[in-house]
Amino acid sequence: MSDTLLDKNKIWQQIDDEKENMLQLWQELVNVDCGSGNKAGVDFIAQKIEAILKTLGFATTQVEFEKAGNTLVGKIGDTSKDFIVLLGHMDTVFKDGTVAERPFKIVDGKACGPGCLDMKGGIVIMLTALKVLLANNYSKHGIKVILAGDEEVAHYLSNASETILAESKGALAAFNFETGFLDQGVVTRRKGRYEFTMEAYGRGAHVGNDPQSGRSAII
Repeated sequence: MSDTLLDKNKIWQQIDDEKENMLQLWQELVNVDCGSGNKAGVDFIAQKIEAILKTLGFATTQVEFEKAGNTLVGKIGDTSKDFIVLLGHMDTVFKDGTVAERPFKIVDGKACGPGCLDMKGGIVIMLTALKVLLANNYSKHGIKVILAGDEEVAHYLSNASETILAESKGALAAFNFETGFLDQGVVTRRKGRYEFTMEAYGRGAHVGNDPQSGRSAII
């Protein structure tokens, strides 16, 4: 079924009907210590998500790393061309023991807990959207899910970035399920940062007789 034939009002209702399931999965994912340095915790999350993807019909693989959380890749439909990539990461910035200190809970309508925002909530949204779309026979584009296990530390102990680039080659579009804004708008760009170390060398010259030949390292 192409997306032009999907009943969007029906889909919105089906997503609303998933609210309790979403909250349950959100809680399960948040209540696991899985900071970037906790490979066992990250890999546990990967296995849980992989099991869900398999129930939806995805073929899955995990790219394993010795000192970093694995990268999970799921594929469904024709991913040889013009497919859609859904991106995210499973690790958090929180130290071991944070879950015991402040586990998942909802206070005044707001969910709290380590990784609740960045980015277990996004993963839950992704999985729920896939569940509902596939239940409605969506097949216009093939889909790849790529979830890294060490994003918060910039993959410095893995080559996950290479996996992401290789798996995304030929994609029509990519959607990252990182945190958005409260206005529900789609974020189309994110700030980045480069760091440089620079050395400058001057050139000495007689300031009275030959100043034009000099060069100030400060300037």
